[in-house]
Amino acid sequence: MPTQYVDTDDFDAVVQASVRELLFDDSSSEDGSGYSSDLFNRAAQHASVMVRAAAKNAGYGVDDDTSDEMLQLAALSVLVRFAYGRKQQEVPPDLLDLFGAIPEALRVGDLPLTDTAPDAASGIGGVEFTPSSTTSTSTRARPARLNGLRKLV
Repeated sequence: MPTQYVDTDDFDAVVQASVRELLFDDSSSEDGSGYSSDLFNRAAQHASVMVRAAAKNAGYGVDDDTSDEMLQLAALSVLVRFAYGRKQQEVPPDLLDLFGAIPEALRVGDLPLTDTAPDAASGIGGVEFTPSSTTSTSTRARPARLNGLRKLV
């Protein structure tokens, strides 16, 4: 099953259930009677994948079944934008003010996850070094010497 960090309960906590039904209505009547849970779940999966990629960019290794609330909040932020975007509607300014910057802040590492510590070496621009040693071992044989060659003048 694809990653899905948020569900209808999460969405309904910030947007009314009736609005969710309107935003994911796949009928021509567009009154909420043609609500498609498949469309909602697919959008939630896309939002979760985007947020997981943002977290990975910041050096976080997150699982499909994470319960990190900050990651879920970031996925909810993306899902709200997807939902309103489906119907070519603007996200209400109050929601945009609350959720707008969360995914980008996660991506650049300004917003830490609550249950996971980042690994700077795994993030974009991170570097991981191998242990150093003061000795060297050569396994290469000395090259064969060609006696028949003379110095060219």
